[in-house]
Amino acid sequence: MNRAPVPFRLLPLAALSLFAAGCAVGPDYVPPKASATARLSSQPLAAETTSTPVKGGESQKLVEGGVLPARWWTLFGNATLDGWVDEAIANSPSLDAAEATLRQAEANYRAATGSLYPSVSVGAGASRNKISGAAAGGGFPGSIFNLYDASVSVSYALDLWGGVRRGLEGQVAIVEAQRWQSQAAYLTLAGNVVTSAIALASADAQLKTARDIVAAYDDTVRLVQKRFELGAGSRADVIGVTARAVQAQANVPPLERARVQAANQLAVLLGRYPSEFDAAGFTLESLTLPRELPVSLPSTLLAQRPDIAVAEANLRIASANVGIAQANRLPSLVLTAQLGTQAGMPKDLFKEDIWSIGANITAPIFDGGRLNAQKKAAVAAYEAADASYRQTVLEAFRDVADALAAVDIDARALQAQHQAYALATENFLLTEKRFKAGSANTLEVRDAKLSAGLAQQLFVQALAARYANTAALFTALGGALPQAEATTTAAR
Repeated sequence: MNRAPVPFRLLPLAALSLFAAGCAVGPDYVPPKASATARLSSQPLAAETTSTPVKGGESQKLVEGGVLPARWWTLFGNATLDGWVDEAIANSPSLDAAEATLRQAEANYRAATGSLYPSVSVGAGASRNKISGAAAGGGFPGSIFNLYDASVSVSYALDLWGGVRRGLEGQVAIVEAQRWQSQAAYLTLAGNVVTSAIALASADAQLKTARDIVAAYDDTVRLVQKRFELGAGSRADVIGVTARAVQAQANVPPLERARVQAANQLAVLLGRYPSEFDAAGFTLESLTLPRELPVSLPSTLLAQRPDIAVAEANLRIASANVGIAQANRLPSLVLTAQLGTQAGMPKDLFKEDIWSIGANITAPIFDGGRLNAQKKAAVAAYEAADASYRQTVLEAFRDVADALAAVDIDARALQAQHQAYALATENFLLTEKRFKAGSANTLEVRDAKLSAGLAQQLFVQALAARYANTAALFTALGGALPQAEATTTAAR
């Protein structure tokens, strides 16, 4: 009976293995479904916010379904701010680290794809050997000989149950997670530059007002002290005014600290040392309040928020790990082949071939419950990732709802603070007129001026809040940072 050569006898087994490789155990990943009832706010969005007749107090129109521009910070209309954001993106070590980590993830993916292909290696060697006659059954003298060999080996671990492919699914998800982490780093950096610049300008404006208040109190203290010395006032008047002056002076250091911290923070964001940064000339008045606020639809928010995308990628990784854990409990098949030559002299190499071909099947029988426990752990990790994803979505919607509420509420707060400031200023002007007419004294003028200064300080805080909350809304919506132009290796 003729028998087929060994390589051909293994073809049916190889074909069966390749057919089995078409399936993959474990759950096929299905993206989470968006809630049909999810809304960005419990109340319908107002058409426009309250307006105040001052720069930075304009009404803002909420455009539901609008799209943010990629360089959303340019909506504030300040070239200095645009330059700072660009400088931060160019020089930030945190972005360099995020991009390097993304390249690492892509390289790990490319390395993992090698598991889909056979492993081929070539080898050559030479040895001098002595064997004992006893090893040949006795009665023969020992001999010394040289042995030269060269061979090519092929090994292929068939992906019978899709464990390797599940691993590649996980690697793809890791790359996507890191890509979105990189996008989150860009978004966070741009948002921090904008808010730090606003905080710096706000601190500058408040500091100027606070120092003016201190100077006015100093004049008032000197005036009251002089009147007391002339017998026209009481010691209680001096103590009362002095106490208010000391309190006004105490309000200055916190503002100075806030100003220094904002400047230092901005310097670091730009990739500079604090000693190398000077923000002189940047003021709230140099900013333009964006008149239209593009508000994403809920489905768009789910697609563009980096933290949601990272949470979904982690869910996909966990899903792939379940398949890997299940595949590890099933038999594995490795095909091997070797072709080579051996000779006692180098010149005789390749005169006679040697070869081997084989298949190795292994299956776990008893492992003390290790593989089963790993499968349960992978399932639990998937459930945890699913819960984390749902929590991330809830927090994202909360962030947007908070930002939308802040935009509306702070518009009304600015209107109230502006009215208070206007009334305090009007009272100061009227008191000055009364003083010139002889119906008001110097202390009344000073008090009116101080009240106007305090109202101005609160107005500056409210004005800065409008700019800061607008930037917070843009970042809460996930921004619209440009994605990398080159498609990642894993995506391809």
